Amino acid sequence: MVKKYINTVKGIFYVIFSGRSSKDMFTGIFNLNLYKGGILRKEIGINNLLKVRHLKINGFINIHDLYFMQYMDNLEMLDLSNIIYHRKRIHEREKLKLRKNLLKRKKKLTTIHLPEFISYIPDNFFYDCKSLQRVVIPESVKIIGCNAFSGSGINEIVIPNSIERIEHGAFDNCKNLKSVIVEDGKKLISWKGIQFYNCPDLKTVYIGRSFKEEDTLVSHQGIDELKLGRFVKNINIEFDFVNKVICEMKAPPSVKGNLNKINYIDIKHNYDLFWIHPLWNKILRKNNSKHSVNCLNIES
Repeated sequence: MVKKYINTVKGIFYVIFSGRSSKDMFTGIFNLNLYKGGILRKEIGINNLLKVRHLKINGFINIHDLYFMQYMDNLEMLDLSNIIYHRKRIHEREKLKLRKNLLKRKKKLTTIHLPEFISYIPDNFFYDCKSLQRVVIPESVKIIGCNAFSGSGINEIVIPNSIERIEHGAFDNCKNLKSVIVEDGKKLISWKGIQFYNCPDLKTVYIGRSFKEEDTLVSHQGIDELKLGRFVKNINIEFDFVNKVICEMKAPPSVKGNLNKINYIDIKHNYDLFWIHPLWNKILRKNNSKHSVNCLNIES
């Protein structure tokens, strides 16, 4: 009850402070402030359904608005970051069915901002959305489901520090994916199964926090650059190869995965601590002896 009250206040805030609704039939840009759920069809009009290219909603929606959105075949950008959805038990089963079809017809959708209240990105939610390039994940999300982004056209993914678990194959077959960023944080993150399978363009991975000890980020994938943020205390990683590792930590993290296939290591702080650490010393020496060029860029 308290949560519903808070969400209602939020929705009213979004409507009041988002300015006036605007609709441009010529460009297809709709910025709507909805004071109650169920009025999206009235605001846009059924005859304008296929004219909608950019849609941003502030305020309240319900199951009927989701059904209406389902048929916006020419939608390119959808911003739901400031919506409030009041759940009704009678609609929950319908919503689960609708979830599978909501993005099915969106052949032109390139960008989506997910709503702030969701805690879970369902299994296969963005599956095969080949035109999709960008998904903004809010800090309310804790779990990314199996194959959630598999086969989509995303080129970068930013994983907020609220995420606690990423299920098997969440980013498989993302052939345009170039960059993965796990934002800085002190919470542990859990990766399940193999990730980034068949992501040929993946170049850089930034890890900003530690993994759960029992989980390893496994990928049959080589990358150009792996950057370890200042909060990282352990590395549970299995990549085919890493051309460059950049260490931002003040002290060497423990290593569970395989860091032997590295061409270059750049230690940004306290190099001596890494050198006297038994495992890191072994890694550094192996890299230095394995390659004819100097592999160590030392900055104290």
